[in-house]
Amino acid sequence: MASRIQLIAALAIGLRGSSFFIGGSHDESWKNCRSFDPKEIITGCSAVIKSGEETDSKLAAAFNRRGLAYFHERDYDDSIADFNQALLKEPDYVAALTNRGLAYASKGAYDTAIKDYNRALELDPTFIDAFYDRGLSYESKRDHDRAIQDYDRALQFRPLDADCLVGRGTAYMRKGNYDRAFEDFDSAWKINPAYAVALNNRGLVYAHNGDYEHAIQEYDQTLRLHPDFRLAIGNRIIANARAGNYGRAATD
Repeated sequence: MASRIQLIAALAIGLRGSSFFIGGSHDESWKNCRSFDPKEIITGCSAVIKSGEETDSKLAAAFNRRGLAYFHERDYDDSIADFNQALLKEPDYVAALTNRGLAYASKGAYDTAIKDYNRALELDPTFIDAFYDRGLSYESKRDHDRAIQDYDRALQFRPLDADCLVGRGTAYMRKGNYDRAFEDFDSAWKINPAYAVALNNRGLVYAHNGDYEHAIQEYDQTLRLHPDFRLAIGNRIIANARAGNYGRAATD
């Protein structure tokens, strides 16, 4: 799910207005609301919301961006509250529905999240993020087949999406189809050679097949790129132990 945090930077909002109020100019508040820093987003969007100068559409956008910033800060309750406000202003706001679903899923409320994704896809059947996020929720519910269906749909629109490929590969792996899973992890890695999860998961497939040498190579490469990736460290310990490399396992 962490990959969707970049939505904060992706939703651009134009500058509007020129009057002044506490916290600086209206333009400056919008500028902060559009920034890449969650704390600046919260400050700027809060000022915009309190200004009383915006249309419902612009207020919905500000609530949505502030909700994403709260999501980035793992404040899921305030995040959901802001998406609720965005949807009060714009009931058919597809991005806010999908983002609220993501926040609910982060709290473990997968069924509630899926309802939001369903509504978003009713409004826009081509909204790829809703397919991807719904796939994650189905996967969390261990409904691997529905998860795969959603990743398939997302990949029809965006075939080079490494996140969707890793998501689908993970679902295949949990279904026991390791060869199919490896294809997806390998494709994701070719798209993004620094994708830690894709490398780690390729290692898992090698380890499942008893090829610990290649599994360890995958974990080594993962950890060269991301030295603090604890999951890869744990997997390398297991692979080294099973390969009889007890010294390396002990070091890890």
